[in-house]
Amino acid sequence: MKKHQGPTLRRKFPARPLIDLFDADAPAAVIADMLGCNRKLITAFRRNSNINWLDADRYACRLGLHPMVIWGVAWIEEQPPSTRPQQCEPLRSPVPRRSKHDENEDIDHHDHRPRRGTHP
Repeated sequence: MKKHQGPTLRRKFPARPLIDLFDADAPAAVIADMLGCNRKLITAFRRNSNINWLDADRYACRLGLHPMVIWGVAWIEEQPPSTRPQQCEPLRSPVPRRSKHDENEDIDHHDHRPRRGTHP
């Protein structure tokens, strides 16, 4: 089955900044285990391949980092439109104002502490 190649998967980031987080002599198996991928992929990353947007995000999360820490401002500039915050739709009806009566309903009637200005 072919993977869906929507706009998110087509966006690519260089693998070099991710690989540079590790020691140059770190075994591919160790890096692969930390990123949750296979060793062959680490070999490709070391040859300056690219990583799609979703995998880049997943690898950063596996390391406990925000992708912007790894790829800098390019992460924000390359953010796919489907993940950008959307403008909220206006409310169809205004939010009703609270009356004095509504404020009294917020009182916890099970709270037995004396209220300010009252005597026991």
